[in-house]
Amino acid sequence: MAKPDRKRDTNVPSTIAGFYLQIILACYEICRDDIREVGVETDADVVVIDNGGEKAYIETKLHAKELGRSSEDVKKTIYNFYNGYARSDKIKSMYFVTNVKAQDSDKAFFDAWNTGKQDADEKRFIKEVILRKSIVAHAECKSYYEQFCTEMKKTKPKDKDGYVDELVQEVFDGTGCYPYERFAVENDECTYLEFIQKLQFRFLDKDKKDLLEEIERRTKDKIRADYKLLKENAAHQDLTDHGADDVFCMLVKIFFDRIVENSQNKTEQIVSVEEYQDCLRLYYNNRRVSEEMFIFKQCLEDLSFDEEVTLYDLDLGRVEDEAYFKCYSTVKDMFIKKLYNEKGKLDFMYPYLLQVERKDQIREISLAMTELIRMLAVILYREKLSVDKVELFFSKCLNNIHIVGKILCCHKHVYGKTNFKDIFRKLVDEIPILSEEFPDA
Repeated sequence: MAKPDRKRDTNVPSTIAGFYLQIILACYEICRDDIREVGVETDADVVVIDNGGEKAYIETKLHAKELGRSSEDVKKTIYNFYNGYARSDKIKSMYFVTNVKAQDSDKAFFDAWNTGKQDADEKRFIKEVILRKSIVAHAECKSYYEQFCTEMKKTKPKDKDGYVDELVQEVFDGTGCYPYERFAVENDECTYLEFIQKLQFRFLDKDKKDLLEEIERRTKDKIRADYKLLKENAAHQDLTDHGADDVFCMLVKIFFDRIVENSQNKTEQIVSVEEYQDCLRLYYNNRRVSEEMFIFKQCLEDLSFDEEVTLYDLDLGRVEDEAYFKCYSTVKDMFIKKLYNEKGKLDFMYPYLLQVERKDQIREISLAMTELIRMLAVILYREKLSVDKVELFFSKCLNNIHIVGKILCCHKHVYGKTNFKDIFRKLVDEIPILSEEFPDA
């Protein structure tokens, strides 16, 4: 009785690596300029459509050893591209891309092919490849081949089935009894020369891991460059390495999701450059909100500290001090609510506070906020006004303070980091009582 050898034929790391190459190559292509759409496993491993609607078909292969013209992947790619070619598809170019180098014996052949010139050797090679594949993949050609095998068995019996080499010899070097067109697909949409000119072989001579890392690095470089050019990113902020990783992973997920959808729904949906741009915008907006919230919370923490210093001398047992503290607390609540509205958006944090370049600048801003709140509290307290008489307006920064019947402080021309100080000076100039409280403003 035969005993199990405990082996499992379920591990396919090379297949998964090859599929990952398709995904990250698609991510790279969707980031390129003048590209409209990119698909994975839609007529080719990767299909790239430019803004003019012309397509580039890319077949990707990862290997451990050199490839030659007789390699199965080379022959399979030639047959699939030739058999599936149609002018209506607007195929501008086709590529066979692999990480390894060409075998020395075939390097000159592929170099000559990539020049786009046809000679007898290349034409014979293409026709033979197409014949050998047609008698297996094409029903009509396969039927004629089976008839050929039946005839050959009468004169050249074999222990095993198969007379492919004999058929090739008869078709190309025989008496003409077995015409080529009977056993091979012939595409009226293109000549052999046109096919040669469209198909390019790229032997990159790189380790698998090195190639994957290089494509990923180049993709992230392009993501960083495009991020700086976003219309929303008016300040042209740089994208961090972590941010580039996040956007790259978002792209990978989009392509995987599209592949799953196509598999489930039997469709060939592809990814548009708008979806890539949406990834950049989504990250930009999420990052902005994250940074705004960090700065906002930091400002509030610093504000609490500054308040202790500002209000240190108050004696809440005294009626005057308690009245002033009530004004201060009311203005502070109004100020903070104005900063952070009911929709969760920080009204002036992005264009103003995100200009901070150092953490100590957040301290400067929170201190300025404290001073401004104290100024307004002094006005309300001294003038015996209620807080509903105060209006704050935000437009790129705090540039309008309106106290009904008292002041209208407008600084629309000020958008720099000294904006708070300019407001201080304006208030002190217009409200005499403030010059006593803030002589250095």
